Amino acid sequence: MTIETASTRIPRPTHGLEILGLLRRILNMQRRINPLVECPHCHAKVIPTEAGICPSCYKPIRHMPGTHAPDSESASSSESLWTPLQIAILSLFPGIPGGIVMSSINWIKMGHTRRAVAHMAGGAFAFCIYLIIFSFVSSYFGVLFALIFELAAAYYLYHRMKQDIGKFQDSQRKTQTAGWVGGVLIGLAADGILIALNAYFLLALGLIRIPR
Repeated sequence: MTIETASTRIPRPTHGLEILGLLRRILNMQRRINPLVECPHCHAKVIPTEAGICPSCYKPIRHMPGTHAPDSESASSSESLWTPLQIAILSLFPGIPGGIVMSSINWIKMGHTRRAVAHMAGGAFAFCIYLIIFSFVSSYFGVLFALIFELAAAYYLYHRMKQDIGKFQDSQRKTQTAGWVGGVLIGLAADGILIALNAYFLLALGLIRIPR
């Protein structure tokens, strides 16, 4: 009587890399549930950028939950930002909304998302109030009020952006100047949207009427 035994083969772990990738994804999902971490430099609770940079002090956050140390590719890459002078000039023409939108885009790229949202909301509200006041004052005082308002906004955005970009560059991050054409188009679009919305609300409230 002979007993035949079949040779057993141990399957090769062909799916090992896939399993490791799945485990990494699960760990990343758990980390994203509570993305706020404490910066070891300024001790602020922040949401780090993708490169692991603290948006408060612009210093790298290394070996902390929810972040990763910036690699050579991210360190050598540069962010395309509008300069403070570009923002100030385009805040005067086409107008303040364009300067606020450009500044907000810069802040988002530098990791200041909350600051960008706050300035967008505050700027939209202030611009609507500005249009209402401009509609009910005389032509002389309206032009004077508009000039003062735009100069004050341009001055504020210029100095605030100069300070923030300076801190961003001090953290060894590279920047390059964004184009003028994109800024002008953004300014025209922002002005048109806010003027249309303001006119709609004034018509709805009966403050202005379309002449027939």
